[in-house]
Formats: sequence, structure tokens, C-alpha cells
Amino acid sequence: MNNSLVKNRLSESASPYLLQHQFNPVDWYPWGKEALDRAKRENKPIFLSIGYSSCHWCHVMEREAFSDPQVAAFLKENFISIKLDREERPDLDALYMKAIQAFQGTGGWPLNVFLRPDLKPFFGGTYFPLQARYGQPGFLELLRSLASAWANQDPAIQKNIDGIMNGLVQGSRFFESGQSLETSLPKLAAKNLQSLFDAENGGFGRAPKFFYTDGLRLLLRASHSQKDEKLAAPVWKTLEAITSGGVFDQVGGGFHRYSTDARWKTPHFEKMLYDNALLLRVFVEAWSLTQNPSYKIMADKIISWAFREMKDPAGGYGSAIDADSEHEEGAFYRWNQGEVETVLKDAPQKQKFLERFGFAGEPTFEGFFVPHLEKPLNEVEEREFAPLLDQLRKHRDLRPRPLVDIKKQTSWNSLWVSSLALAGWTFENENYLQEAEKTWSWMWSQGAHQKHILGTSELSPWFLEDAAYFLEAGISLYALTNKKDYFEKSLELGLSLRKSFEDSREGGFYSTNELQDDLLIRSIDLFDSALPSPYAVAVEQMGRLFLLTGDSAWNDCFEKGVKRILKTAETQNGGCHRLALAIGEFMSSKLTLSCEGDSCDWGREFFLREIGSSIRSDHSKLKSQVP
Repeated sequence: MNNSLVKNRLSESASPYLLQHQFNPVDWYPWGKEALDRAKRENKPIFLSIGYSSCHWCHVMEREAFSDPQVAAFLKENFISIKLDREERPDLDALYMKAIQAFQGTGGWPLNVFLRPDLKPFFGGTYFPLQARYGQPGFLELLRSLASAWANQDPAIQKNIDGIMNGLVQGSRFFESGQSLETSLPKLAAKNLQSLFDAENGGFGRAPKFFYTDGLRLLLRASHSQKDEKLAAPVWKTLEAITSGGVFDQVGGGFHRYSTDARWKTPHFEKMLYDNALLLRVFVEAWSLTQNPSYKIMADKIISWAFREMKDPAGGYGSAIDADSEHEEGAFYRWNQGEVETVLKDAPQKQKFLERFGFAGEPTFEGFFVPHLEKPLNEVEEREFAPLLDQLRKHRDLRPRPLVDIKKQTSWNSLWVSSLALAGWTFENENYLQEAEKTWSWMWSQGAHQKHILGTSELSPWFLEDAAYFLEAGISLYALTNKKDYFEKSLELGLSLRKSFEDSREGGFYSTNELQDDLLIRSIDLFDSALPSPYAVAVEQMGRLFLLTGDSAWNDCFEKGVKRILKTAETQNGGCHRLALAIGEFMSSKLTLSCEGDSCDWGREFFLREIGSSIRSDHSKLKSQVP
């Protein structure tokens, strides 16, 4: 951070990410009418920089480029500079991420995009170094080239715009009229996952490795429906690998964002609420099918971490914990062997602990150790090592802590509520279930059925991810508690979702509501990202509301939503795990529904049988396959 005491406009923001830039000499604007109007009035290009509070490379660029007086002066003279928190405006982030991916094939954060005053992008990228390196020009050199191209009306700018816009428009359609609901998407997606499975290390594909949580759930469903135990083998291997690896915080609990290596040893250290919510659900479902105690232990550890580090006593859960502290990535989480030996002193299990948690081998992260296991702890070792891990955690808590982004988002909190409620019901833990109910009620009281950011007086847009995930949480709570208030509120939410986001002519759902007037394109976003596709989750809930009500209007909404995107989903099934889950669930339910009739109680029973832990009763054969 620049040491200047002069604050810029971002100092008025509630976003922790924007506040990290409040002392930059850059003449930053937050996204809004003032900045956009000035760009049009002065006919200046917009420099839009998007990131989030726990992003490591966002911090690096803040310290380098955005704290540099020359860069700041040049930006002020030639551009309108806007800083945006992607978690406050996921619609803008998704739109411009697609634009940059279409332009250069890759994306990431910080996402730096150059726009015409009409918001059309003509150039962009991710992290730009201050000085030329990594095969990239220095940031000031790049700015000079772009400013010159703009001033001289370089035809390349319009050519870039035409190409990017064509890709954005085509990618937002997906309409396939007359498409049948008959599909092999669940099988296609499961087969694709099998082809990507890393049998040696667990997970899918090569490093960096992400969790593919809905992909893991899809394989469990496929194994169940096809009565094929082999389909579940990648799940058991992957859960063992991530449980053992440094990607799980062995000392303090909670999963880091992803693994930088193929063996899950070295994480990218930020922790996100949504990753842990989605992984919690996987561990709960895995335990439901197998009763393997290691899965319940991991679920409990995730919940314990969230209660301790993410929960706000006033209500709701924060968004993320930073990867950095003291301007160094992973500084809070890394160890040297001597420090560990000193903390544990004369503990009789010390040597065994050092060997089991990887301290007896080679350092795994820049000369330091990140605790990891070669194989998961057994129940005896869990009890044996718990006091030592607690000692290390208390010692670690004395270090300068990473920033916690306390921003409470409807969408991410909803994912957490759904998973926590399922854990409470499955494990017969009343505390978990009550906390899920309490959080959902707090969210409703804070306007979660109307806004994205909770717990503040600020107005914020409502996005499809908020509506779909919040509706999913409401339906889950109804199914798990049988309290009709959740059913009634879910019906209200479902109608509101359709009013705000449904394309009434062609079917399906836009990611933003029709009142958003600062968007270049109102897009339809089909594919899963780090989050499950909000489109797929919305479609899934339409099917569930049909099961719960028997009202054909919900069935029609489900069918139109699926038909609109099904051909695209089948050909690009690697990004459609949640949609595959939704279709598989719905088609299975309709076969049963035609025989048993429809009612609210029947729909709830189906949910419990197919989604909840009661499916374990006819899945006992898988127990022998669990590692």
C-alpha cells in the first residue's frame, strides 16, 4: 500500500477490496454513473480493473503499478480509471471475463479491461507487471501504446471490439427450438470426468487443480443410478487426496482455494466460503453413502472452521480470508521445522507428528513446510494428534492474520446454509440445523430476496445466483424440517426469480434482472465456474417446485429452460455438472411421479430419498470400495 495519507474516492466504499486501494495515487472511481458519464462527456477510454480482497496478484499489482506516481499521472491524463469488486458485481465480472477469454484465451484476476465510453471492450488482460517481465510489457509502456491507439483512431481497436462483441453475443444465445428433453447429458458428463481423472493423485486434469465439487456429486449419482461401483472410485481417491493434502488447512481447518501442484500439497492460500460450502456437501453425501467416519470428521472440521473464523455473531458469514499477510503469500500458514519442534516441545508424539505431517521431508513451499499427509489420519491418530494441532493453531494465531473479507453475500451464504442444513439432518446434529435455519432467517430479514450484499444499508442489485441459491436453501430447509413457512417463502422466491430473470419468450434465465441498465449485454451464463451455474441451479429449483406443488407452470419453466441450452450443454458437457445433476434428478422423479401422483408431501419425500442421506440404505455395496 502507498504510504500517502491522501485518500482517493474509494475511501467512501464499503468494499474491503476497494478500501485496499484508497491510498493509491490513481484517480480511482468506483463503478457508477459519475465515472461512466465522465467517460462519455470527455470521450475517454475507461480502464476497468476488477479483483477481490483475497486475491494475491491483485495485491501485487496494487503495490507495484497502482502505487506508482507515473502510472497514476498517465492514467489520470488519458483514461477514466474504475476499480470494481467482482464479488459486488459478479455480472460485470462474468461479462468482461468472457470478453477477455474470447480475446486472449485465458482469464484471471486482477481482470484489467479497457473499454470505450459505450462500455465495449477493446483490450485487456490479467496481471500486468510494472516493469517488463514474464514476457509482458511494463504497465506504463502498455498504457502509452493504448492511449496512442485511441488518440489516432487505430482500426485495430474497432477490429478487436467487433471480434469480442460477436463472441459475447453468440455465447449468450444457446437457443435450440424444438429440442427434446431426452438426453444423455448426465452420462456424457460423467464419462468426461472419468477421462480427466488423475488416478495417481486424485482430482481431474493437471495442475493447478480445482475441486470439481458438483462433478464429484455427479459421479456418486451416476454410480447409484447405473449400479456401477467403478464410477464412484474417482470420488473416493479425490476425497482421500484433498483430505491429506496441504490444500486442506491441517492446522486450522477449512480448504484453501485450489492446489498449485498435481499432488494437492501446495495450495493457493486464500479461503473462500463458497469452496468450503460446496465441499461440505460432498463430504456429507459421501458419508451418507458409506458411513466412512473420515468423511464425517472432515465435514465437522469444515463446519468448526466456519463457525470460528467466518461467522459473524450479528448474523451471516463473511466471504473470504486473504492468501497474503505482511505482503507475502501464505505467510500465515507456512512453517519451518524448528518452529514446529519448539512449539511441540517434549510432546511424546512429536517425532511421529513431524513424520506424518510432512516435516521430515523436503520443504514444499518456497523453503517452508505446508503441513500435509501422505494418507489420511485414522480415528486413533485423529485423537492422538488433536492436542498437537491445537497447540500449533494457538501459536499460529499469534502471527499477523490475513484480512477477512466480512462482506456477506446472499449467494455464498445460501450455499453454506444448504450444506449446513444437510449436514445437520444427516448427522442428526441439531446445532448445525438450527444454525442453518437461523442464518436463513437472518438473510431473509436483511433482504436476501431483493439484494446481493447483506448486513449493510447500501442498495445492491439482485442477481440470478442470489435468487437461485437462496431458493435452493429454502427448499432444502423445507424438505429437511417439514416447516411450511419455508415452503411458502420458497414459492414466493420462485415467483420472484421468474419475474426478475426468466426469458418469457424463449425460456431460460438471464444472469441479471431487466432493471440493470449499466450492462453491455444481458447474458445467459450456462457453465459452472468456481460456483455452480446459477442457470442450472435455477432450472433445478423449478423442477423441485413442480415436485412440491404439482403445478404444471413449474414443469413448463423447467422444460423450456433445459431445451434452450441442452444442445450446447451436451457438446460442452465438461462445464455442465450441475445441469447434469438437475436433469438426472428431475427425469428420475418424473418416472416415479407418474406412478405415485403429486403432492407437497410426496415431493418432499422424493427430495429426502434422492438428495438426503436416506439413499445410503440401498447403497451399501459401495462401502467395500471406500479407501
